[in-house]
Amino acid sequence: MTIWGASYKAGTDDLRCSVAFEIIKSLARQKVIIQLFDPAAMVHLEKMKLPRPINLLKNQSDSLTGSELLVILNEWPQFSDMPLSQIKKRLKKPNIFDSKNLFNPTEMTKMGFNYFCLGHP
Repeated sequence: MTIWGASYKAGTDDLRCSVAFEIIKSLARQKVIIQLFDPAAMVHLEKMKLPRPINLLKNQSDSLTGSELLVILNEWPQFSDMPLSQIKKRLKKPNIFDSKNLFNPTEMTKMGFNYFCLGHP
């Protein structure tokens, strides 16, 4: 699984009170293998003693390689700026859970993604 976003919101490296980071730690405790990318928080994450199944990746595109699911936990602009064709090409399976509704669900379905987002059927 790839997770984009660990900080409590886009535009910061702060992990304090981050719901995203709590979700990541919970998944790691369940032994889910996580490829994690955050544009700003990587410096702090590298200093932490993270559970073994969390792999930190410094490149957004590389974080997708081989993953069966992309989970988007905050709204960094570069997440929605990445071409959808590149996302689909890198993922092992085109599954996305988007907690920030960055993409149009109809467009995602037309492109062949299994797209799940909050507030949409």
